[in-house]
Amino acid sequence: MRRAIYILLIFTILLSGCKKREKTEEFVRPIKIAYVMHELPDIEEKLSGTVRAVTESYPVFRVPGSVNQIYVKPGQYVTRGELIATLDPREYEVVYAAAESKYLQTEGEVNRVIELYNRNSVSKNDYDKAISGLQSVKSIYESALYNLEDTKLYSPITGYIQQIKVGLNQTVTPMTQVVSIVNTESLCIETNISSSLYLKRNQFEGFTATSPIISGTFPLTLSYIAPKANNSQLYRMQLLMDKEKSQRLAPGMVVEIQLRYKEIPDEELTVPLSALFSQEGKSYVWVLDTTEYIVNKQEVEIANINRNGHSIILSGLKGNEAIVVAGVNMLHEGQKVKLEKQATLGNSANIL
Repeated sequence: MRRAIYILLIFTILLSGCKKREKTEEFVRPIKIAYVMHELPDIEEKLSGTVRAVTESYPVFRVPGSVNQIYVKPGQYVTRGELIATLDPREYEVVYAAAESKYLQTEGEVNRVIELYNRNSVSKNDYDKAISGLQSVKSIYESALYNLEDTKLYSPITGYIQQIKVGLNQTVTPMTQVVSIVNTESLCIETNISSSLYLKRNQFEGFTATSPIISGTFPLTLSYIAPKANNSQLYRMQLLMDKEKSQRLAPGMVVEIQLRYKEIPDEELTVPLSALFSQEGKSYVWVLDTTEYIVNKQEVEIANINRNGHSIILSGLKGNEAIVVAGVNMLHEGQKVKLEKQATLGNSANIL
């Protein structure tokens, strides 16, 4: 009896051990995966830029004449509508006086014609001629008035007088710049780019700048790129900076610009560093068979690490594989696996 009990006990222990081995063999390891990423390499160009005022003005007189008064000086702060300079008005005053006299005389005569016309004392033809003559004289009068008013030059913007470009008694034309005015409340940075960079303008990723008087780098925002090249076959580009940084700079200062863009023809395949493991001096990744949910070892040739911290793959992957990114040293060829958790929207690494 005791012997039978002993044999039954041994049999139970052996059976329990077999079940444990069966459970161990059926264990399916949970994994995390990521998809091989297509990344475009970042290229950086360094450019020299000059700080400029976003708003600059170079007012001119609308009529020719001799400058007889300048009311501002370099560095002076002026507001919009403030008087800057005047021309000698005597010639325009004479013309205006004659035009005014003629207009008032003609207006009186036409008013009498209108009154007679209302009484049917003049013909419709005489009435029309009188009205037409008055309009012609009025046009001359208004032109003379405007010309007289245009002997005074007012500031079109609020800012600082940067330069006075004419002198007293100098004869100017409507093409002559009298002063230059800059509004320093809003500054920008201007630079020139080559035609080869201009053709890649849609690939621009971002801009930063450095200045000897500002620690570190500060971001810039593209304002516009001139659609036409200058005489040096360069395209002018304007970049804006935030107001806090612009208050520490002044027009004319030089800064260094870092321009980043994507080089489309050389698209990169990349994987997270955690996906790589080495065996016998070679690099591998585990590729998931999404049908059977087993992993297979795939040799890859790697280059360096890009700016995003991913390893660049030169060969071994096509670009559509799902690869294991955690616990790669705990797997073996053909091992059955399961996904630990599903991907969520906004997961930039595409980790599952």
